Amino acid sequence: MTLGSLFNQTVERFSKKEAIVDLTQNIRWTYQEWDHEVNKVAQALINEGVRKGDRVSTFSFNTIEFATLFFACSKIGAVINPINFRLKERELSLILT
Repeated sequence: MTLGSLFNQTVERFSKKEAIVDLTQNIRWTYQEWDHEVNKVAQALINEGVRKGDRVSTFSFNTIEFATLFFACSKIGAVINPINFRLKERELSLILT
């Protein structure tokens, strides 16, 4: 079982229940609504050439967008690489290289 398949099972089981909330943007998504957003991001990644096993780096805070990207990567088998936003330029360069 993968995280992507686990997410899909959760969506099937709890589709109408609230899944994620972002008070700063006034967003409240059910699992079904969130799944729709996750699938849009997954498709965008595929359209950009991201494939199973590829690494997707993100330089962000813990946001609804990060959570959505996390599960989008999980669905397509990509590996998410969250990068700490507090890193200095040299440290960031080393990670990306």
